[in-house]
Amino acid sequence: MDREALNLARRWNVQKMKHWYSDAWCDLLDSLEEFLKLLLILLRLVLSPILMIFYILGVRSVYKQLLDYDNDSRERVRKHIEKSEKN
Repeated sequence: MDREALNLARRWNVQKMKHWYSDAWCDLLDSLEEFLKLLLILLRLVLSPILMIFYILGVRSVYKQLLDYDNDSRERVRKHIEKSEKN
């Protein structure tokens, strides 16, 4: 039995297996990433009407609150919003 040939054959097979598992692992990670992206798209489509309802209700409640404000209070709110938009 040629020990050197056996050792080289074993090392060669180990390298082939490492390369195969590395490729399979990368493919698995890529497919998992694409699957998660698809789930995010579906989640956005499902939740967007609900989020729009919450947004509309929020705007409506703030609008009702601002109806009671006088001009000075509205000016303070306007300045605060403009300051926040600059950042």
